Amino acid sequence: RIPVIERLGDTFNSTSCGLKYTPRAMAIQEGTKTIFVGEADYGVVANQLTTPQKDGGEDAMDVEMNGEDGSKQAEHFGPVRGGSWASCIELIDASSLAVSGHLDLEGNHIVTCMSLVQFEGQAEEILVVGTALNMKLQPRSSDGGEIRLYSLQDQGKRLELIHSTTIRGIPRAMSAFYGRLLVGVENSLTMYELGKKQLLKKTENRNFPNFIVTIETIGDRIYCGDAQDSFHFCRYRWEENQIHIYADDSLPRYITASVTLDYNTVVGGDKFGNIFVCRLPKDISRNVEEDPTGGKVLEKHASLNAAPYKLEAECNFHLGDTVTAIQRTTMQPGGKEVIIYMTILGEIGALVPLTSKEDVDFF
Repeated sequence: RIPVIERLGDTFNSTSCGLKYTPRAMAIQEGTKTIFVGEADYGVVANQLTTPQKDGGEDAMDVEMNGEDGSKQAEHFGPVRGGSWASCIELIDASSLAVSGHLDLEGNHIVTCMSLVQFEGQAEEILVVGTALNMKLQPRSSDGGEIRLYSLQDQGKRLELIHSTTIRGIPRAMSAFYGRLLVGVENSLTMYELGKKQLLKKTENRNFPNFIVTIETIGDRIYCGDAQDSFHFCRYRWEENQIHIYADDSLPRYITASVTLDYNTVVGGDKFGNIFVCRLPKDISRNVEEDPTGGKVLEKHASLNAAPYKLEAECNFHLGDTVTAIQRTTMQPGGKEVIIYMTILGEIGALVPLTSKEDVDFF
């Protein structure tokens, strides 16, 4: 769904596009105006739908989905229920919100994250998709996963598999980083380079407490959100080819979404309905930049498996609803940046910064 503000004070004018399954991840290529949506549902048999019998009986029969008629029937009667996952990747034209391409995932693999990455030495962007095999939600487990690379064909209307890399855990977050790929696989942060037959692991940090769910980058700094232990600020040392954690939060926040504001500040949301801002003090940030080891020496002397520096909470709002996404954007041409957040019950809200003392006194 794409909301558009015609005039300030009016409600959103939105257009929507129906999806096959529940959306789990999304990536946008601005050049071709293509939206890549990773979808997955549990307890669904892929590519089958439920229709009533022609004789009017109470029992239902399973019919293969073919063409327009199958799509209409699936919308009315729903898919066939089963004990496995069904997942796919849909390519949507952003200008018309029409589905221009479709790719099903076989073998009980589901999409957990995706990102567009331009690897070093490559002229075009590559769609990187993280998948999990036979995933269970509670307790969280899987039979491993894969990182699949797809090349974009026909101006972003078709995907072609380049190769896949097998991993041991569930990939939950990924981000591009200077021609490389950062992937959060459970409690480890791994950096990959592009290889001919699979991705090549360059470095890894396994000192995260629980499960990495968000990854943001600015410069050589990496901001990771943990599912049960708030934010961790990391730094990549090019000379040593290592990732060090130099700061974390003192509160165990259950992160669900995040976005960076500047070099020292991040905004996050948790599953208990809070949205908050965490910041690294300027003097500590200066010490980290001047430290030739990038925090490696201080990390060894940290107590209780914690980082040597702590983040400060600048503000906190209780929304009463679990935050599912946060984005920093401008809602009109020439306007100032605002923070847009979405919740699990469908609420869309905005946080507007106060840039002057008059605004602070007024509000």
